[in-house]
Amino acid sequence: GAAGLGGGGGRGDGEYVKLGGFSAGNLHPAIVDSGTTFVYASTPVWRAVLSALKPHLPRVEPERGSRACSWFASTDALDAMPRLQLVFEAAPDRPLLIGPRQYMVEFPRPHSGGKVGRYYCLAVFDNGGGGTVIGASILRYRETVFDLEASTITFVDADCGSITPQTSYLRDAFSFSSCGKAGGGARGGGKGGGGARHHNGTARRAEKRHARLHGARQRRHSMRE
Repeated sequence: GAAGLGGGGGRGDGEYVKLGGFSAGNLHPAIVDSGTTFVYASTPVWRAVLSALKPHLPRVEPERGSRACSWFASTDALDAMPRLQLVFEAAPDRPLLIGPRQYMVEFPRPHSGGKVGRYYCLAVFDNGGGGTVIGASILRYRETVFDLEASTITFVDADCGSITPQTSYLRDAFSFSSCGKAGGGARGGGKGGGGARHHNGTARRAEKRHARLHGARQRRHSMRE
């Protein structure tokens, strides 16, 4: 597998350029964890993503640590950011596309000094040598189906504003919850903390199951070149 950066105004069209500066081994192990608020990547991968996306921010605001944040005057400005894609060993022809509304998360800030719009930060954090964690922020605006019988995880883009139990890909869900507030939001920055409060369209029953699936699915969906 690999990680890539694409243009196309955040819509997924246009070519993708493979990110450099790390090896396939830096992506291992890779897990999907709806209980982790954001995305965590090994240091080389995190640095590559940060370096690739920072030039596209309207203006990089000073923040503690190395978090990349900016004011966005409109949702159109946010949507103009590039898309990322993750290519998995199990399905190399069907990469997971990650839009700016998924890798950027709103951190509310008071307006001062003529600042307008909303304040967003890159929700990808340094995981040292711990591999890749695909957290809840990436599960927004899509349905995530954990299939026990097939030992697979499927990501389906969803129109969160109109999805219903009848149009959902989920079957026999314990409960159903559609979209939260557009653009997401954050209450904290730690693993498993507040933030990303809505796993849009993801059934609670599936979320409870996922812990038991990690072993088999880490092997199947681990990323390598």
